[in-house]
Amino acid sequence: MLFYITYTPGSVQYLSFFVHSLVSHSTYDYCLVNNGCSAEEAEMLRSLCSAYKSRLTYHEISTKMIPHSDVLNRLLHLCKDEYFCFIDSDIFAKSQLPDFEQIIKDYNGKAVFAALPIWVKAGENIMKPDYYEMVGTLNETHDGICLGNTYLAVYRTWFLKNVIEQYGVDFSEYVWGEIPEKAQNRLIQLNINKRLYDTGKVVNVLLNDNSGYTQNIETAALCHIGGFSFETANRNSFITVRQKIRSYLKGTPFNCFFLKRDIKAFERSFKPRYVSNDEYIMNYNQRFLHRNIIRKYFLQLFLSMRDNQSVPSLPLIKDKEILSKLKEATDDFIAVYQRYNSKSAITG
Repeated sequence: MLFYITYTPGSVQYLSFFVHSLVSHSTYDYCLVNNGCSAEEAEMLRSLCSAYKSRLTYHEISTKMIPHSDVLNRLLHLCKDEYFCFIDSDIFAKSQLPDFEQIIKDYNGKAVFAALPIWVKAGENIMKPDYYEMVGTLNETHDGICLGNTYLAVYRTWFLKNVIEQYGVDFSEYVWGEIPEKAQNRLIQLNINKRLYDTGKVVNVLLNDNSGYTQNIETAALCHIGGFSFETANRNSFITVRQKIRSYLKGTPFNCFFLKRDIKAFERSFKPRYVSNDEYIMNYNQRFLHRNIIRKYFLQLFLSMRDNQSVPSLPLIKDKEILSKLKEATDDFIAVYQRYNSKSAITG
């Protein structure tokens, strides 16, 4: 079984050491996919592959970064194996990975999904009937239909390609009007007609029919930070004057002024989008309160360890469930870094 791991520009030096944990805790093979990375990053990935000649391979999907959905569509087109598998680059292994093939065979399924980000609270993965948008972290409907995700997925390739051909869809993100009529009709039958579908969601829903189903699983073997590559990309981008001021005022009373402004801006942007207050709260928790601050924290944690500096303090998170998961993920991250960082070409 071969898993594709995609790397975007600016992420390789921060995330490539996670691969060692995946190789150590599984019998799977992995293909390191270059999605628009620099020549230096490409060489880092090739060097990593040479260290595991039979377990790791390298593939350049595009010389310029393309959307994640386009990467998945291209990789699926290349796939000739019984299973089409991929895993996000900011997921690392803490213990032996499950036997995904056996899991699928045990319930005669078509696909299995795992590894929600650590900033998703219990229950926030459930899509309620009055939700307008099927975002990536929603992996199940209120009545138990699996929506899956594109964080870690294992598909039976024939079924996946058949659904794509049958309905004329792919891994793309869709608004309702862009979905072919045949697929729309099936989604209406399932009572899952929504305004917006995140990457892979339409395909995942359509895989569920009388000939078989898909399944989400929970596994303690994996830790998914979620959005880490966005943070590394931001680090290499232009820093605005406002960002510099915010950084300088962090931890001072003046920071409250900016925080209040950010909350108001989020409310103006997101509240009008939803009829359901639950949907707004879910997005507020994930997008505003937890996701960004957690991915920033892990970048700081990586840099502190690389530079032999003190471990940064945990960010101020009031939610006890998320804070508990963050503490556990921090310990696991440090353990993985200390065990594997010397095997990767980690530079400044």
